[in-house]
Amino acid sequence: MPAEMKLSDLPSPKNSKVSLRTVPEHISAALGFNGVTTSSKIQEKEAELREALAKEGLTPLGALRIARFDPPWKPGFLRYNEVILDIRD
Repeated sequence: MPAEMKLSDLPSPKNSKVSLRTVPEHISAALGFNGVTTSSKIQEKEAELREALAKEGLTPLGALRIARFDPPWKPGFLRYNEVILDIRD
């Protein structure tokens, strides 16, 4: 959300499984890929991301995050995902 917005300004989620929270500002690196997010695919893409960060002299911080952008009924080859690592600025 834009920096000028407060959590209280946002509409409440309609799904009870969704929650809103404030997170501190941070810098992240992401690697996008298509397909199903199997554990082996995630490990492969995490290794690629870590290698790319190392080549650029960037230091990853914290745990890997996975972003899945498509619903489960979308065919696997059409799904878009990202592996994300916060980096030291």
